[in-house]
Amino acid sequence: MSFRSLAPLFLIVVADMMAMMMMVPVLPFFAERFGATPLTVGLLAASFAVCQLAAAPYLGKWSDRIGRRPVLLVSQLGTLAGLLILARADSLWLLFVGRMLDGATAGNLSIAQACLADATPPKDRARAFGILGAAFGIGLVFGPALSAALIGYGWSVPFYAAAIFSAVSLLATFLLLKPVKPVTESSVGETPATVLALLAHKNWRWAWMQFAVFAVAFGFFSQGLGLFLERALHTRSGAVWGPQEVGAYFAVSGVFGIVIQGFLMGRLTRAFGENKLAGAAFLFSAAGYFVLGNSRTGVLAWGALFLFSIGNSLLRPVLTSRLSQRGSAKEQGQILGTASSLQSLGMVVGPLLGGMVLETGRLTFWGTALGLLSLLGFGLQRKTR
Repeated sequence: MSFRSLAPLFLIVVADMMAMMMMVPVLPFFAERFGATPLTVGLLAASFAVCQLAAAPYLGKWSDRIGRRPVLLVSQLGTLAGLLILARADSLWLLFVGRMLDGATAGNLSIAQACLADATPPKDRARAFGILGAAFGIGLVFGPALSAALIGYGWSVPFYAAAIFSAVSLLATFLLLKPVKPVTESSVGETPATVLALLAHKNWRWAWMQFAVFAVAFGFFSQGLGLFLERALHTRSGAVWGPQEVGAYFAVSGVFGIVIQGFLMGRLTRAFGENKLAGAAFLFSAAGYFVLGNSRTGVLAWGALFLFSIGNSLLRPVLTSRLSQRGSAKEQGQILGTASSLQSLGMVVGPLLGGMVLETGRLTFWGTALGLLSLLGFGLQRKTR
């Protein structure tokens, strides 16, 4: 496996992540302009995830039947249309329409992962997931930074710019992505019955529980971070943090993702092994969240970012790789499909819980709850070995 062989997928994921991460820091503030409360913002995030959870099995089945590329194109068209609706929105209900349309066609990442599994033997999969993780990190760095730079020209401008990146991803898929003969049978067309059967299997249940804890914590954190920072921190001039400051915060976190997932993942895995890395990552995340919850100054907030960015950058590729290696070649698609379902479920539960906490104004408890979730993930470590 070489980077050249993964270059088309890398470009597609970078463009998709740029589109997504340009939207994420701005959308909560945009929704507030239409009267949204923190709980409503959580519902907005959950509406996307519910539609994604319902549609993902069918998108996966179609990708198995007619090929990854055409279904990925449909998914990207849905994202593009959803972003254009957001850019033109003049009411809260249109924000929900845009997010639900995007969610109903959202198969971008799961199908990209299936393409990776199609082309990659098991021994190279952790590094390959790390490379795609680096693509996510690039989007996390430059997406929010570009969004912060554009917000001064109008609230709709970042969404139009995100739509341009979505169109680039679509064109890259159409022009560069070629059908690949699978190395493994990597179906992503999972039904609720097959997902539940795998979740309940005695050899898997603790590993899935740990992954689910991570998914809920990440949804809780990523969708509530902007509103938390807006309420907890002030600039030197006394103004509350807005899209520019939140965008910069996301961007610096993305730098850690690029460095760790793109350059250090292979070395860290060889030096410590995936089990030790997973345990350490949960502890880093927990420490960062506890500090963040108590942050009322920029110094503490940036220190918290250092800690939880290390943890989150390690967790996604390590946990995904560990799950992948638990199954046989024929089970890879089922594993990826189940993981995608759990991620969607986490993005339903996490934002709703976070929105309810922020609605009460209990900022310290918001960070404490995240820290406790991460400690629960660490506590499950012995059960997953």
